[in-house]
Amino acid sequence: MGEPKTNRVECHLRQGVADDAFGILEVHRGSILRLGSLAYSEAECLSWAFGLHAKQYVQAMKALGETYWVAEMNGFICGFCSYLGNEVKGLYVHADVARMGIGTRLLEKAETEIFALGHDKIDLTAALSAKGFYRKHGYSSVQEKSWESRGGLEMTVLQMRKPRTIG
Repeated sequence: MGEPKTNRVECHLRQGVADDAFGILEVHRGSILRLGSLAYSEAECLSWAFGLHAKQYVQAMKALGETYWVAEMNGFICGFCSYLGNEVKGLYVHADVARMGIGTRLLEKAETEIFALGHDKIDLTAALSAKGFYRKHGYSSVQEKSWESRGGLEMTVLQMRKPRTIG
């Protein structure tokens, strides 16, 4: 095992739009398959990534009102974060730029907006492979639970929460 990546990379954050759906899909699927394997079996990762389609992101944006932020580097989407109400629905970064600050920037952007909307806490469901990342950012585990992936396998995930801090 080598040293963890700590280099910071330059990327541009912007609000996601429907035309970003295929780029979001590529990051989502790739991140699950490569980074998910840090805590889950190959079968679990394949089941988790099963059935992802670009139209799901478009529907989430347009019909459900989910807010997306994307990180771009050299014209390509390299990460995204989405939220609805006080819940972070997804945060994924391309595996080639993982641990380089992109996920942190995306999460901080979503947190700022969620708290600005008046929410007093942020909830999310985290993969076991992301537990350390979220703890580093002030989230605590509420409960471990079973989640049925899109491919039908039961996987263990964490319900996590971060309260608004005063001051």
